[in-house]
Amino acid sequence: MRVLFLIPYPPEGASGRYRVLQYLPWLEREGISYQVRPFMSPKLYRTLYQPGRLPQKVAMVSAAILKRFVDSIRSARADVVVIHREALPLGTALLERVAARLCPAMIFDFDDAIYLNQTSAPNAWTRRFKNARKTDTLIRLSAHIIAGNRVLEGYARQFNPHVTVIPTPVDTARYECRPAPQNGKRLVIGWIGSHTTAAYLGALQEPLAAILERYPQVELRVVGAGNVPLRLPRLQLIRWELDREVDALHQFDIGVMPMPDDEWARGKCGFKALLYMSAGIPVVASPVGINSEIVREGVNGFLATTHAQWTDVLSRLIDDRLLRQQMGQAGRAIVEQQYSVTVNAPRFLRVLRDVHERERA
Repeated sequence: MRVLFLIPYPPEGASGRYRVLQYLPWLEREGISYQVRPFMSPKLYRTLYQPGRLPQKVAMVSAAILKRFVDSIRSARADVVVIHREALPLGTALLERVAARLCPAMIFDFDDAIYLNQTSAPNAWTRRFKNARKTDTLIRLSAHIIAGNRVLEGYARQFNPHVTVIPTPVDTARYECRPAPQNGKRLVIGWIGSHTTAAYLGALQEPLAAILERYPQVELRVVGAGNVPLRLPRLQLIRWELDREVDALHQFDIGVMPMPDDEWARGKCGFKALLYMSAGIPVVASPVGINSEIVREGVNGFLATTHAQWTDVLSRLIDDRLLRQQMGQAGRAIVEQQYSVTVNAPRFLRVLRDVHERERA
């Protein structure tokens, strides 16, 4: 079997890295050949999420579009085509239609509520080229849908009955449980993510200010956010780097995941919480979307809505080292049992094979 993956981002982009690239060793072990064709080069990816530089962005995106036309023709030589999110970040589904025509065994995978037409602040200008109904078209065109959670599954089933839920998995061999902290005096509350969700941290200004005033040994570390809407002492902003991501996580004692209760946030797959759990770190998260399934109250973390709740549960974890350890171990076990690549790769491979066989028949 030959599989062509059309993904939007290079390995620096989290969604394709976790929902496609993690599975490639499993395909190799099964003797499945593949090609992975990202729309963005690493240089374009870095440039696109910077403010300004519009002429350079337009030139680089135009070159990428031409290459994508060639990629769509490659579908004729594939047994299965997997489109992650979209083949082309424009409102038209032309290239996806070409891919579906050349290879009817087309799978559409998505892990965000992309049908809402959300764009990052530096690239708000691209909204005029988007089409909120494109996702609906891709779902209809595809032989099968892989959705990252049940919210997305429910949306997809409006247009296609062939839907499988596969969460965004964690490679537990890479994301190991952190070693026991060596410095017993310092305690780190951490957040890891990107500029696109950094704004959510603003909701924690008041509870974190109270925590820092109450506990002089507590530090805050924010990884990958760039500028953050927090004005707090003992706050470290750390640049995200792929080869240092695990080390950054291992510095955390508590992981936080605030989110607004809106339609876009409810479509997210809770991967930040899963990363914390894989490292054996207790989680405090907003009870939004799949977070309420991933975080089991009082078992591997806490769910908090109000400022008082955030302050209370963070205080409980800071005061009780044994509780942090127990919740971290419970979280790691949940990831290994439900959200690991080891558990979910066979399900992903089964979808590939089933779609291949179904379309051949």
